[in-house]
Amino acid sequence: MFETRLYIQFSDTRLKVSSPSRSHTFECTPFVAIEDVKGGNKIITAIGRDAESLKGKPNINVVNPFAHPRIVIGDFTVGEKLLQHAIRSFLKTGWLLPRLKGIMHPERDLEGGLTQVEIRSVRELCENAGCRWSAVHEGRALTMEEVRTYEMRT
Repeated sequence: MFETRLYIQFSDTRLKVSSPSRSHTFECTPFVAIEDVKGGNKIITAIGRDAESLKGKPNINVVNPFAHPRIVIGDFTVGEKLLQHAIRSFLKTGWLLPRLKGIMHPERDLEGGLTQVEIRSVRELCENAGCRWSAVHEGRALTMEEVRTYEMRT
């Protein structure tokens, strides 16, 4: 079965998905609009700039899952849904996904680097969003050739 490597860069201002095997990218602002509907249920009504434009509307809560002053993921559940949407939009497929390997790159300078808990949560976010394998890259942005040859350690 074929494999697709994804390079996922994220911060409180953007989410970008790219791959050495594809010529296009998916990029959006990391906002999710969640509407409270009758019966106490919540549904996602918009993502990205469309979600940003809904700030202040009644019954709608706009969340940025990567905006937190101390950690890289402030809302895991919303971050997972946002990443699922980004991956599906990037791949332009339905429910059948290729074997995905994701390299998550938090684009944030944190004093002392990421903690073991943060690394684990970022990897779990990637895997819950559809990747069979994930890694976390800290530091400068990778080139597509570096993504292609990235050492897949467990």
